[in-house]
Amino acid sequence: QLFPKIIEKLCGVVCQKVCAASQFSIVLTATGKVYSFGDGSGVGKGSTNPKQYLPWMIESLRNERVTDVSCGDSHCLALTQRGEVYAWGTNSMGQCGQGHNNGSVMLPQKVKGLEGVRVQQ
Repeated sequence: QLFPKIIEKLCGVVCQKVCAASQFSIVLTATGKVYSFGDGSGVGKGSTNPKQYLPWMIESLRNERVTDVSCGDSHCLALTQRGEVYAWGTNSMGQCGQGHNNGSVMLPQKVKGLEGVRVQQ
């Protein structure tokens, strides 16, 4: 695909922010839901075969109202209305804030060390 094209699955969804990583993209909606599509652990499916070619809502964030998102090369961060930060994706340098660099974080996890800290944008 060399030209912009409407993503039909998101028609009618009010998108507040979009972010692109090297192999996947995420979308934050006006209602605080996060959708992802593409390939890699940043898709947030919790699967070892994470290919997702159509946008899907990241289920593990369904009960959170996300207010902001950001992507690195191959990981994502989400900030919730309660001031909690979630991270997922490639974690080879500890960029998901889980206290280790042992493999990818396949589902969004609260960043350790920020418990009790209300993060604001």
